[in-house]
Amino acid sequence: MTEARDPSMPRVRQLTIWWLPREEFHRARDLWPQFAAEWQGQDFTDYCRRHDGFLRELAAVAENTAIMRVDLDAYLRWCEDSAVNDPWNRDHFSRYVNDSDDPSVKWPPRPDDPCWCGYGPAYSSCCGALLAVTPSRQDQLTEVLFELMSAPSWQHARALVERHRMLLEDDVEIVLSILHRRYENNPDTLRAVRAAGELLSRCREIGLYNAFDELLDWKVSSTNGLADELVRAVSEVHQAHSRSTAADSGANELAALVQAHRDLVALMDTLERPAGERRQARRMFLLALVRRYGATRLIEHMEEAASAVAGSIRRPNGSTTALIRDLKDHAALLNLLRQLTRQPQSLDWLIEIINGCVQDVPSQRRLALLAPLADAYFDRFQHWGNRTDLDRAIELHEELSRAPDTDPQERLLRVNQLGMALYARTLHTPNVRDLDQAIRALEAVRPSSLVSEEHFGLLTNLGIYLRLRYKVMGRTGDLDAAIRSHERVLREGPPGGKQRPFALNNLGVAYLSRYDRLEEREDLHRSIALIEESVRETPEDSPVLWERLHNLALARTAYVEEDSDSANLAAATAAVDTAEAKTPRDSPLRAYLPAWRSVLLARRYALLGEASDNDTSIDAGEHALSALPVGNPLHKSTVNELAHALMCRFRRLGDPGDLARAVELAEFAVAQPKSRWPDMPAQLRTLAMALALAEEAERSTGLYRTICAHLDRGDLQSRFAAACDWAMWASAGGNEEETAEAARGALHIALLLARIWLPAGEATAHRSQRTAQTAGAVRDHLSQQPRVPAAHDFDVAHSLFIACSPQIGEAALCELADAGEATFVERYRTAAGRLRLLERSSLDVAALAGNEAVLARLWSELDTLIGEFPGVPPAPISSLFTGSQSPDPGAAAWCGWSRSP
Repeated sequence: MTEARDPSMPRVRQLTIWWLPREEFHRARDLWPQFAAEWQGQDFTDYCRRHDGFLRELAAVAENTAIMRVDLDAYLRWCEDSAVNDPWNRDHFSRYVNDSDDPSVKWPPRPDDPCWCGYGPAYSSCCGALLAVTPSRQDQLTEVLFELMSAPSWQHARALVERHRMLLEDDVEIVLSILHRRYENNPDTLRAVRAAGELLSRCREIGLYNAFDELLDWKVSSTNGLADELVRAVSEVHQAHSRSTAADSGANELAALVQAHRDLVALMDTLERPAGERRQARRMFLLALVRRYGATRLIEHMEEAASAVAGSIRRPNGSTTALIRDLKDHAALLNLLRQLTRQPQSLDWLIEIINGCVQDVPSQRRLALLAPLADAYFDRFQHWGNRTDLDRAIELHEELSRAPDTDPQERLLRVNQLGMALYARTLHTPNVRDLDQAIRALEAVRPSSLVSEEHFGLLTNLGIYLRLRYKVMGRTGDLDAAIRSHERVLREGPPGGKQRPFALNNLGVAYLSRYDRLEEREDLHRSIALIEESVRETPEDSPVLWERLHNLALARTAYVEEDSDSANLAAATAAVDTAEAKTPRDSPLRAYLPAWRSVLLARRYALLGEASDNDTSIDAGEHALSALPVGNPLHKSTVNELAHALMCRFRRLGDPGDLARAVELAEFAVAQPKSRWPDMPAQLRTLAMALALAEEAERSTGLYRTICAHLDRGDLQSRFAAACDWAMWASAGGNEEETAEAARGALHIALLLARIWLPAGEATAHRSQRTAQTAGAVRDHLSQQPRVPAAHDFDVAHSLFIACSPQIGEAALCELADAGEATFVERYRTAAGRLRLLERSSLDVAALAGNEAVLARLWSELDTLIGEFPGVPPAPISSLFTGSQSPDPGAAAWCGWSRSP
């Protein structure tokens, strides 16, 4: 209990503890479950004697001691006056003892005086009867006594008494009498208490070894030859076990094994064998029942096994380490039954059984049963998809993860199970809160070293959850963290471990996701290499091989979109063919294959000019659209690719139906309510191109202006490409004004791209080179047209992208740093890097306003930073952004450091 005065002082004048009279004690049990759990299995007499023991232990630190009788009504009124929200709190009771005027009784009374508790005629025969045994000594002896009663053999029991000589001291009799009264309604435990008392009493009388020898002689020689019957029973169990494990064994042999174990248990009870021996016999009997159910899968056998385990759990026992271990064994059997169960009705029965056991055992022991109960609820959720079962599983896993003094390995397993359940609820009812909670739970116990499957599984799941949160929230940092988790699993796992192919595949997919976000080629190369290695290490008959082949086809197709040479096309086509051959017919992922095949054929048509590739690409694209759901991310890109393929065939054959279908598809893509702005410029560009071919000049020009106008929004590369298309189309129509407008827009976008690409080095080298080629091609085309000065703007844009190459850009920034402006360079790199991350933002159009504000703020930050630079930056940076290469003042203004409004 909590003391009102501080007993840690060397000596205090007064020490008072709080105490509840009998009526208040029972009332407190009803009011506060925590109080009831603390005194589970103990009555009011135990409560009083425990208080007396506390004072005996604390008497050495106080000159005067007393007990305050607490009136709960008065205490609750004091809580209201003191604004105490949680009355059941030991600290509040301590404050109340200080503040209250409730009567106190001086302790200890004289031996013949009435007991302080008010229920005994004399203190010496009531609470003072246990004066020699303090509560800590009582707990210590109780623990050892239950170990003795749980010993599996007489040899173990004798070794235990040798090791704990305290069992031969006089105060053991007092503890035995307490246990005798506590378990008077429990015949099994009471019989074990009596046997232990007789054994220890005999040890004190004739000596330890003589007492055990005498007891063994009695067990063997008495009761008319029952020992021989025990030998035969054990032999029958062994023979039944051998028959049940033979190659030709069946249900009859398992039934005989169960019966042999049942007979052995009954015989051991008749012989009153040691409690440990009987417990082991019951455990083996239960295991035989579970084994029979695993072989027959008959629900009646499952019910018999579960009922037998439940009956053993409900057998009241002492709360010792050994008995808790027995309960964990029973929980393991229930968990094994759960793993064997495949029929939903069996799960219903099992959940009912475990729930009954949880209600029957004391609260401090129920934790061992919560794990199989939580897993059973989760299994039933997977059978029926009932959200209530999933919620209940999560509640139980949360309680298990909070349990104190849990074995580290067990805690790791429980937290991982909690994360899996939260992840399932995220998929069942999409919400980020559950995903955040799962990630926090796994990160809180992230292991410092990986030594078991549970460690590898936790980090693997953490990486998967982080990737899902990236898909939901668009946080690039989640992708980086996922890659670190998967890399660690791969790095610290054994080279030939069974988790290695999984780790290779997971890491490859994470790199592929980051490539899709940032378009850094190195991520794509790593992804392909890792997934290919995962495929090589996966057996041909593995049920997950087709999923890895599917991932490889996706990565190979993405590489073709980066570099459409013949070797990449051949490798990607082979990957798609292999994935198609292995993917199950009923898999929804089969819908992805025609979409990828359409992309590959379109790229091959562009490379080789084979008309059949263009036609087949269109057929595959139409097939893909019929199979892909509208909300699928691949659906939008397929619409865009198909529209381009139809425009190619229109240019080739002149069929107006192809052009009409291309316009229809492009308008459909733009009209989708969940379109994302990173994709929107590309979709608008496709529609503008289709409208231009359809000679709808006004609508096409309006779209091109829209694309080039919103310079603060994402996907600047698509905007630059659209400006190039516009310039080419306008110049072909002889419209000099629109050509110049398109060129100005292209140059402005090129300046923005150069600002954020320049400090990136290798990360954006391929993008700057590819865009430079586009700018150069437009420049060359326009330079051949008479009276088109816009070619110069594309020449400047071309120079800007060339300057973003790693060699030139890095040299320029290093030169600036060497000139004493290292701080400026670092700030510039940071600001440009943040803009580069947001250039292809994954925010929905619903969040467009917030996204636009973020981008505008970052551009302003970069402008302010450049404005703070004293004077004009030295060459070669000045030559890139001051317009010194241009004799045209207008072009120079467009190329200035500050953005035009």
